[in-house]
Amino acid sequence: MLSGWDLFKIHHSLKLHFSSASYDVLKYNGKTNVSFNSFEARRDKLRFDSFAHKLIGKNKAGHFCIANFMYGSHNFIYESYDDAYEIYLKWKKVRESITREFEKDVSFIQSAGSGVFDVFAKTKSGKLPPVLQIVLAGKISCETLIILNNEHKEFFDNWVEMYDNDPYVSKLLLKWKKYSPFVSYDADKIRPVLEGVKF
Repeated sequence: MLSGWDLFKIHHSLKLHFSSASYDVLKYNGKTNVSFNSFEARRDKLRFDSFAHKLIGKNKAGHFCIANFMYGSHNFIYESYDDAYEIYLKWKKVRESITREFEKDVSFIQSAGSGVFDVFAKTKSGKLPPVLQIVLAGKISCETLIILNNEHKEFFDNWVEMYDNDPYVSKLLLKWKKYSPFVSYDADKIRPVLEGVKF
């Protein structure tokens, strides 16, 4: 059975991963400098104990935390477990149907970006790139954006440089780049979707 201490270690390492440019949870295998004694002294210890009893195993706990850091709040542990679980189910659904979701999103980008020379570049009026506007509006998933960056055209690094002075966009880009290793997909199924795309 998962303990509150187990969940705290997973939560802490993933929170650090998504919020810090220097810490990589995969590189360090989830290790951080937190101690059991410091966990025992925390006032919120019971929150972790409560959540842990409802989760089965470290793998699910990791997925649960990733889902909430990406789709919910960094403070989800202090909110309703039921709400956090709904977010996890939403994330799981996207993960399990990622090729279908990607195909749908690519079709949407093509129709929304019709007539645009480069959907990954700033508009002529200096607004955010159309594809970034579409993601921020919730019309396509950030998973689609990550797959496009991996398989179609690398644009994240350009955006990081372009929006270095924009704290909101910079924070999102860091989160998406940190999420990228966790976005699993079958490249052999994804690449045919990209054949002949006009963006």
